Amino acid sequence: MHYDVLFLNQDQITQNWWLKVGDRIIGYWPHPIMTGLQYCGTEIKWGGAVLNKNVGNHHTATQMGSGHFPEEGFGKASFIRNLGFYRESYNLITNFKGYYIGPVATRPSCYDVILEDHGGSYGFHLYFGGSGFSMDCLG
Repeated sequence: MHYDVLFLNQDQITQNWWLKVGDRIIGYWPHPIMTGLQYCGTEIKWGGAVLNKNVGNHHTATQMGSGHFPEEGFGKASFIRNLGFYRESYNLITNFKGYYIGPVATRPSCYDVILEDHGGSYGFHLYFGGSGFSMDCLG
């Protein structure tokens, strides 16, 4: 299975948090400034976000991701593939059975999200996005 996403992990000796893409180190945060993440994380979030200032009581026209809704699937919607995380034991978890996984879309008529288990070596994929303002996305 190939993973080409961001990794955030804590060095067990220095306690610093390192950011990597694949095997390439991008940077780190010294442990004294990571006060909210001193030893471990308690929550992981994947997906997209759009700022909506709701000017004139009108939802933003900004699209999320490719602008396509997740129902349009691979090749259209934005996606993150082969989701996974490390447990305290440094075991990579890619099968989320037994874990609470809850896709959340605060404005599904504007932007939405779908989590799909593609099974085997394809793993879990998160599809997300949307076009922003439309007649279905008022307020």
